[in-house]
Amino acid sequence: MLTADGVHEFSGYRPEPISDAMVQTDEPQSVGRAVEVLDPQQHGAGRSCYTTYRVLTRSLGSISSADPRSETSVRRRYSDFQWLFRQLHRDLPGAIVPILPHKQALRKTSQLSERVIGFRRRNCEVWINRLVEHPEVGRSPALWAFLRAGDEEFASVKRGSGAAAAD
Repeated sequence: MLTADGVHEFSGYRPEPISDAMVQTDEPQSVGRAVEVLDPQQHGAGRSCYTTYRVLTRSLGSISSADPRSETSVRRRYSDFQWLFRQLHRDLPGAIVPILPHKQALRKTSQLSERVIGFRRRNCEVWINRLVEHPEVGRSPALWAFLRAGDEEFASVKRGSGAAAAD
């Protein structure tokens, strides 16, 4: 709606609630994606409960290839996605890094329910693919460590980045 001076007015805007279509967990996999976020697994109980996701990375030329060297698979927590977001801002000042969906916004709907976990998984998958396709961010060593480094190597990268940030 336009006001008298020609400015758009967005009064009445309400964020779209999470619908069943948005959180359906049995959707077919996207064949054209370079990175898939799959297989959420919950660990622990109570307040120490957390979820990990399998992050499967395929080289763009081998989406349908059976070549085992063309793909890697790692498990990452949502906090690892948050680390990557912060690290990209540190490593690439001035780069436009896509926004990572917020954890708290999802928590209001239901505490780590299957719907929320499925919603978070899909949002993380879309987000990580936007990073991979980004002309500047897609070349980031932090991104490729997130996608391909084993658990020990990734933990080392994260520890090293904390020391660099303190400087």
